[in-house]
Amino acid sequence: MVLALILLLWAVDAVARVAAQSVASQRIQAAAGLDGRPEVRVRGPLFLPQLFGGSYGRLEVDLDEVIRDGLRLAPAHVDLHGLRLPFGDLVGGAVDRVEVERTTARAQVGYDDLNRWLAQQGQQLTVSAGPSGGARVDGSVSVAGQPVQVGGEVSLSVEDGRVRVSPAPAGGEPSATPFAFTLPLGDLPYGQRLTAVRPGPQGLQVEAEGTDVVLER
Repeated sequence: MVLALILLLWAVDAVARVAAQSVASQRIQAAAGLDGRPEVRVRGPLFLPQLFGGSYGRLEVDLDEVIRDGLRLAPAHVDLHGLRLPFGDLVGGAVDRVEVERTTARAQVGYDDLNRWLAQQGQQLTVSAGPSGGARVDGSVSVAGQPVQVGGEVSLSVEDGRVRVSPAPAGGEPSATPFAFTLPLGDLPYGQRLTAVRPGPQGLQVEAEGTDVVLER
């Protein structure tokens, strides 16, 4: 009898978790203005205590892609920490807003997507993985109306919510290579802000975070 009750509670917990993940997926899609439905997972050994308490420790959100100003980030992963959703609101269907204490996110700007975006901006530059684990730029820029060939490793930084790509210093001295550009990633989902960027073998890896986030219908 005890075993049967435990199994029943486990089954109810699992069904409730799946249903809540579906509702959360819809709300997150609407709040972030996404075309596709994200995959949502509620973490924690038991779901029902979180449900009745109206407080969820961590939700994991996986998105196939996020597009900002024509620049594609894919894939993207977001962790929602301390999500608050009163049980009464959920049962009554009055879920117009969901509060989240903190979010952390990571995403990739693939080199192919980045180079496609650069071409759309009229830039004759391509970005690729460098031989020493960094990233490099090759192509040409216009200087005084004349094309100048450029090539070499780049320095990545976050400035005012944007990723800045500029020539890496050579031998401790600033590079004289005449190119630099920024990526428009300031308007991220859930009001997050960029915190870090680093090169990877397939693209640029960006990280972001947010606090006191509100997901509204």
